[in-house]
Amino acid sequence: MRRRVSRSALVSCRAALASVSVVKVTALTLAITALPSVAFAQQSPWERAATNLERTFTGPLARSLALVSIVLGGLLFMFGE
Repeated sequence: MRRRVSRSALVSCRAALASVSVVKVTALTLAITALPSVAFAQQSPWERAATNLERTFTGPLARSLALVSIVLGGLLFMFGE
């Protein structure tokens, strides 16, 4: 026994399949574009070490030590021979 399917049912089935494929393509595109950002989000140990050194040499402690060395250099120049 074969059942006859109306034309409107076929059209709605095709529209549903087309919307599913659009959703799949959109999800695949988003996944492909999101993967590189996740992969590049991690830092290598060398980059972390360079970032730590940068913070050390440009932070408030480095500025304080520079000020102390300038003052000591001035005192030595003033009281030196």
